[in-house]
This record gives sequence, structure tokens and C-alpha cells, in this order.
Amino acid sequence: MPSSQDAIAKDLFRIGALKGFRYFSTYLRGREELMLTIVDSTTSTTPASTAREEMTPSKVRRLSGAPQGLPPASPAGNDMEEDGHGIRFLLGAYARYKTPYVWRRSDSLKLEALGIATAKDQPLQLETTENWDGGNYRVWNIIAELVQLCLLRSRKNPFQVDFSSLESLESSEKQALLGAMAGFLKEIIGSPSAHLYYQQVEDDLRRVLKMLYSEVRRGS
Repeated sequence: MPSSQDAIAKDLFRIGALKGFRYFSTYLRGREELMLTIVDSTTSTTPASTAREEMTPSKVRRLSGAPQGLPPASPAGNDMEEDGHGIRFLLGAYARYKTPYVWRRSDSLKLEALGIATAKDQPLQLETTENWDGGNYRVWNIIAELVQLCLLRSRKNPFQVDFSSLESLESSEKQALLGAMAGFLKEIIGSPSAHLYYQQVEDDLRRVLKMLYSEVRRGS
């Protein structure tokens, strides 16, 4: 299981170059940083009382800050924003820290409802980052944990593909993205943690490959 800084940087680049997921979007910011937005239509409308009721003690603990703050290379500053359509995080994989960390970059109502009072430049206490040295996790495992933690309704597949967004792309861009998406989904279902959502990811992979085949035939 890749754990070196080069391997982590490759994971960041690969995921940052992808788009078309239903529950999150990403963009790269340099070699060591990935901005992640967890997308959910209930972000600004879920009552605080309902949010707290649906949070388990383990979720509250994991979304609280790490005992000792480790600031990111890019302080909160202009990264912080109110976002009615998602919750933003900074995923940093800095060489000086050896392992990835996640910092909140959103002041959304849902974060307040979940009782997250973590300082902006204090990393979240996540299972994936706390146990990173065991060699069992990849960058996408961190994303999966954040999707599951932030979206109050149960998500069986955090990597669910938004096929309507893929259909709207121009043919050349669609082919390239479908090929990259297929490779990414194949790697996920081949990982040890895939048993949690193996069937759902495999179903999406089949559909992605079918779309890719159709696009290639149409262009030939």
C-alpha cells in the first residue's frame, strides 16, 4: 500500500484531476494540497437539533480537532467561506508532517449544527489520518470518511458517479474523463476497504465502461 510522499502526491493529483462524483468535488492547489467540497442539498437547511440527533458519539469525536494543532502551509485566510451547497476542507499532504491531515475550510451551518468547534488551522481527528502509518489507507479513504461523516443520511457509496454531469461533456473530454474514472474505480474495488461499497462501485464501473465504449464507437 503506497504511503510515501511521492505516492500520496500522485493520489492527490489523480483525484484532483477527476470530476463527476455526486457527493464531492475537488481541485488541486499545488503538489501538497487538495481542496475538497462535500456536496449535499441539505447543507444549509438541516435543523441543528436534527443534525445533532443523527450524529453518533464516534462521529462527534472524529470531527473534533486533534489534541495538538498542526497548522497547514496555507492558513485559513481567504479559504474560509460560507457555502450553502457544500462543506469545504483542505487536505494537506506535507512532507514535514509525514502523513496527510485535514483542516476545515467552511463556516457552514451544518458544521455548526454538528458541533464542530475546531479551530480553522487545527486538523480534524479522523480515523484514516490517525491510523495512516499502518499502511492500510489511501487518499480516497480520507475522502470517503469525510463524505460519510458530513452527510447525515447514510451513503452506501461515497464515490457514486454523477452520470448526468458526465453526459453533458463534449465527446473528447468525456472520453478522457471516463477512461480516468474507470481506472480510479477499478483501483478502489481492488483495495482492502472496498468491501464496504464494493457492489455499488462495481455497478458504476460497469456503467462508466459502457459509456466509454459507446463514445469510442461514436468517434471511430
